[in-house]
Amino acid sequence: MKYEIRAKFTIQGVVEKSDVVGAIFGQTEGLIGEELDIRELQKSGRIGRINVEMESKDGLTTGYIIIPSSLDRVETAIMAATIETVDRVGPCIAEFELESLEDVRKKKRDKIIGRATELLQKWDLEVAPETQEITDKVSEARLSDDIVTYGEENLPAGPEVEMDATIIICEGRADVLNLLSIGVKNAIATNGTKVPKTIAQLSKKKTTIAFLDGDRGGDMILNELLQVGKIDFVARAPQGKEVEDLTKKDLLKALQGKVAYVNNKPVTRMTFTSQEHQKHQERKQDTRQLKSRAQDTSQKSRNKKKYSKKPSRTIPAKRSRTKVTSDAAGDIPDELRKVAKDVLGTTKARFLDENLKLVKEVPTSLIVDELQKEDGNIKNILFDGIISQRLLDISTKEGVKIIIGTRIGNVKKPRGIKVYSISDIAA
Repeated sequence: MKYEIRAKFTIQGVVEKSDVVGAIFGQTEGLIGEELDIRELQKSGRIGRINVEMESKDGLTTGYIIIPSSLDRVETAIMAATIETVDRVGPCIAEFELESLEDVRKKKRDKIIGRATELLQKWDLEVAPETQEITDKVSEARLSDDIVTYGEENLPAGPEVEMDATIIICEGRADVLNLLSIGVKNAIATNGTKVPKTIAQLSKKKTTIAFLDGDRGGDMILNELLQVGKIDFVARAPQGKEVEDLTKKDLLKALQGKVAYVNNKPVTRMTFTSQEHQKHQERKQDTRQLKSRAQDTSQKSRNKKKYSKKPSRTIPAKRSRTKVTSDAAGDIPDELRKVAKDVLGTTKARFLDENLKLVKEVPTSLIVDELQKEDGNIKNILFDGIISQRLLDISTKEGVKIIIGTRIGNVKKPRGIKVYSISDIAA
């Protein structure tokens, strides 16, 4: 049975249980058609035995009836409403009122949930260790299917090494498997401490992250990579640990803590401080020159007013740089317009070729150094930063056609290059 009809009744007189059941059969017969006749439904087993519980006191009989039902919800609701139409039991006036319609299966489900929870807790204590071992083996077998072989040395690698603009170099197949477990599909292994020719060549074409063990072997691979390839970032496992043994949390922490390399040398705070100091000195020099010119102009103007009968017009000093506004936004390719906002807040720069394909992604602070390494292959630049005069001059020299930044500085734009701010083209 799926449902249970529960109705209470009040009868003005003293009656027996059989009188109540007989009244229900008699007063509902033919009321809603043969398909829902209570006698026929009971014979076919679609409703169960009518259970009556009652008591009589002071000439008044009260109680309730329970009717199990395997009908559907609509038919069960009709049956419950039909019971409420019974108004007499024998010669006595009666009133039946539905108290509840219960889903018997819910009680069973609650019981199942309670028992299943109990079994699972017991299972965790007795069976889980062996089950976990099996699960690990199955997971490893599934991830092994995702590993491909790459290059003439048949190096183990993730399935996206060829197409991704960034690669992660690690030591062995187990390292690639562990990275696959967190969704990193662009890793490739050296298969030992000697760096294969394939990896050395690949590192010069893509943004390269060396993710190595925190031991002597990791040091040896890194030293050779710095000699035969190009490294943009270095991440290391904690001292004494291997990449293949790191948990998901440790893998992500190690990758997030990677150190940037320029010209295969680690970028230290001193490097950035030197660059920032140079830019600061240049800005101070420009400010002094502008003030000096303004003072000279002002003095000449006062001298002319002093010795000339007619008032003269002061000619403002020319600035060496003028603020450039964005070029016409309608000229920008739709592909660039769609991805322009993607660099906001990343502190990254994206280099694209003439076909608008991503060549490399680098930190904004290294944009000039990295651009000069590309031998004129970069035609479009998107980056999260201010377009400066130095960047414009070097970009023009390197053949860049379009630069898109978060803001355009106080610059003089060279010929042959278009400049846009992200807010203008994405508006």
